[in-house]
Amino acid sequence: RLNEDEAFKMKAMYAAERIRTMEKFLYIYCVTPGSVRYRETHIYDFVEAWTRTYEWLERYGAGGNLEQAKAFVRQKIVSRQLLYAKLYAGAGHDAGGLEREMERIGALETLRALPAGYMIPAQRAELALFQESLEKFTRYAVRERRKIRAGRLLLKVRWIRRMRDRRKFPMKAADIGM
Repeated sequence: RLNEDEAFKMKAMYAAERIRTMEKFLYIYCVTPGSVRYRETHIYDFVEAWTRTYEWLERYGAGGNLEQAKAFVRQKIVSRQLLYAKLYAGAGHDAGGLEREMERIGALETLRALPAGYMIPAQRAELALFQESLEKFTRYAVRERRKIRAGRLLLKVRWIRRMRDRRKFPMKAADIGM
């Protein structure tokens, strides 16, 4: 399943007695909007992985800052639920279908009642739109999906992709320990 690596890192950090940081790039995580991790058919794996992490914290989280860890995981869950709603609506489902699907997964009332400040800054406007009107949210999601498709087409042009990569990853060999 997707997102198990993030859920594992959260559990490992919580269970660790000490954590050490290094100022080297040892792991580069490239996020591409059109990748499999952002498709409607897979995005719910994120919600399930973080829900299992929350359950793990409930069961084994005796020490450490349990409330902070649980708050972090709850934020991850609702963030992924909102992303799922966006992808579901963007796939062509109407507002009624979106409402039924969000109800089915148990996210409808959670997202409707959630304060905007609870979300990461990039998702606050999306949450406000979801809470205002599912019809408007659905139209927005369709526009966003079209933008992603156009972006994917543009990235097939080699020089555009090269320019994007240089701007996005301005690293030298010394930055990655070479």
